[in-house]
Amino acid sequence: MTESSQLVPFPEAWATTRQALHRYLAAISVVPRAHAEPHPHWWHIGLTVQPNGLVTTPLRLPDGGSLTLGVDPARHAAWLDAPTSHLEFPLDAPTTGSEFGDRIVAEAVALGLDDTFDRARYASDEATEYDLGAAVAGWHNLTAVHGVLERHRARIDGETSPVHVWAHHFDMSFEWFGTRMAMGEDGSPAPAQLNLGFDPGETPYFYSSPWPFDDRLLGEPLPEGAAWHTAGWKGSMLPFDAVLGDAGWAERVLEYAAAVHRLARPTLMA
Repeated sequence: MTESSQLVPFPEAWATTRQALHRYLAAISVVPRAHAEPHPHWWHIGLTVQPNGLVTTPLRLPDGGSLTLGVDPARHAAWLDAPTSHLEFPLDAPTTGSEFGDRIVAEAVALGLDDTFDRARYASDEATEYDLGAAVAGWHNLTAVHGVLERHRARIDGETSPVHVWAHHFDMSFEWFGTRMAMGEDGSPAPAQLNLGFDPGETPYFYSSPWPFDDRLLGEPLPEGAAWHTAGWKGSMLPFDAVLGDAGWAERVLEYAAAVHRLARPTLMA
């Protein structure tokens, strides 16, 4: 799939399928969270979009090899790959978040990783409901949007992060970093930044949020369909439904992203 792929409606079964995928991602993400080399911007826990699914960073094993984990909605399988082991787990098999996560953790321990995993991050006794058609539709949209995020990332100058899928919220984004420093929530200085992302949740939307947020931006006009957002978080959003069915949806998302970047950039520079 490419960035020119047309978006498709999320099926009704996407709600429960997304919840199932969210639990699967939470389970495989506890492995890099516990054992990946820490990155100051938490990139070590982000997953990347690859042809074989949503994939973790490679993790060093005690024997010198590496371990990679992934969730592939196209083949409906989670997988674990190491020099001495390749295992797959069907995503549509009846299971709970806890059962699935415990299987992943047990395999990681068997490969020699210390059992320091935060099982609370995937704990759930509720059976997952995974619909194959909904998973394919969701993966189609995610990969199509991924291509557009990469196009915008390539067009802007300055430092950017990779495009990541974040297991804790199950959204996809990247960050552009300004030259201004601001005080983070933990009391330490951090570079000002602007993200561009996609949330495939109950009401899917694109978002672009500068941090720190300058309230003067609220008076600036945005492209058709987009709006500033202040309820719960400050930034901007473009509803998925606003571009669904539009053959030029990718260019509209790029126009939106460029507009927010143009407006927010001066507020994020020293």
